Amino acid sequence: LWEEFEAAETPEARHVQDCDKFEMVLQASEYEENQGMQLPDFYRTTAGIFRTPFVSAMDAEVRKRRSERIQDEPEAKKSKME
Repeated sequence: LWEEFEAAETPEARHVQDCDKFEMVLQASEYEENQGMQLPDFYRTTAGIFRTPFVSAMDAEVRKRRSERIQDEPEAKKSKME
């Protein structure tokens, strides 16, 4: 199984590899949201690397939500100051 995973020659192996890499994106999203910090390197290093439609769609959703969260942050900080 390990060799199949490493070789990524089967659809299942590619899916598992994508899930493994996506977990890093998901962790970065959770850290950013819970700790109020920006972790752009995690997103930059995984941009466009997913090969399976399902994981690509999940990645797109996380990035969309991150973008919305980042856009909303200045307003949230501004309203706290008032």
